[in-house]
This record gives sequence, C-alpha cells and structure tokens, in this order.
Amino acid sequence: MRHIGIPLPEPLINYDMLLGLVVILGVAMLVLLKQPHSLVITSIASIFNNDTFFAKNATIGDHAKHYILLTLSIIGSSLLATKLIFPSQFSLVQIGIIAIGIGSFLAIKILLMTAYFSLFFGVRYKTLIYQYISLVIVLGFTCYLGYILLQFSPFIPLTFILTIVAIIGLCITLAMIYILLKDFFNRGYLIFHFILYLCTLEILPILAIIKWVV
Repeated sequence: MRHIGIPLPEPLINYDMLLGLVVILGVAMLVLLKQPHSLVITSIASIFNNDTFFAKNATIGDHAKHYILLTLSIIGSSLLATKLIFPSQFSLVQIGIIAIGIGSFLAIKILLMTAYFSLFFGVRYKTLIYQYISLVIVLGFTCYLGYILLQFSPFIPLTFILTIVAIIGLCITLAMIYILLKDFFNRGYLIFHFILYLCTLEILPILAIIKWVV
C-alpha cells in the first residue's frame, strides 16, 4: 500500500522518558539563564564592553551553574545530532552516547585551550575560557530549539533548521576570532601564535571529526 503525502515523525509523546528529558532540559536551561549575574550573559556582554573582570565577583554557585548549563547544552546538541543520525527512531542510550562524544570533544578542546593560553598569556586565559563556554552554551541552546521545531513542527524544512544552526555557529566562530585578535593576538609578532592556534585547536579537530565520521 502506498501512502501519498509528507511523512510525519513518530510523535514524541509516545516516548515518555524522552519527553520528560526534553521538558526538564528546557526548563532547567531557562531557569539558569535567567539567574541574575549569569556568567553566560556577563561573559558574552564582556566581548563588546571589554570587561575582563566580569567573573571576579562570581561565587562558587555561579561557576557551578555555568558548567551545569554547559552540560545541558551538550545534551541539547546531542538531541538534534541523534535526530539527524537516527531520523526514524532513537533511544536515550543513543542520545547518551552522542552526548558523551560531544562532551569529550569539548572537554579535550577546553583543556588544550587552557594549556595553550595559560602558557602564552598567563591569567588572561580565564576570560577567554568563560567566553568560549558561554558561546558553546548559546549554540547548544540553539540546537535544542532546533530539535523542538524539528520534532513538533514537521512541516518546517530540515534545511531551514540546519541553516539557522549553521548561521549561529558561524557567528560564534567569528566572535571567537574577534576575541582572539582583539585581546590576545593583537601584535604583529603574535601572528605565528595565531596560526598555531588555528591549526592545532580549530582546523585539526574539525579534520579529525570529518575523518572519524567519513
């Protein structure tokens, strides 16, 4: 028997545990983002107002919330990634595996960034790390919203959602380049360090991911 029309995805309501994860994830991210003096908001604002001491008065709780948001954003990104890899049906185990992969990649990159910038620029690296994590959180939240649209609005083209995510990702990349050139590689003799950074911490990881996927 042939069915003519646009196939609809399996309703999310059939997956009670997955639905609970999506709802809890969204509520938790919104609550943490709306906290006063959120490091996400202040660190992104510091990109434009040159405030390098935005985290000076942050408490342990503020730092904990920042990394909790990073974890939630990784889960949000894994939802969209799992939906793209397994479009018909997927499980919490698959989401967990992809989340671990994304989290491991980010953890390694943050550790390498910390080692690199602490070696060449001293304590100023802390500002960059917070800004980078905040931008990653924004991208993860965007992926989460993209997943919600893809799941509940099947008539929205997948290419549209991926285009929005790609645009946000490009803006984040440009923001990072702006931060690096403005606050770190702002002297002519540092161009070699900038090239070294691009090759080891940006280009090489992307090539490694492409090789692993392909």
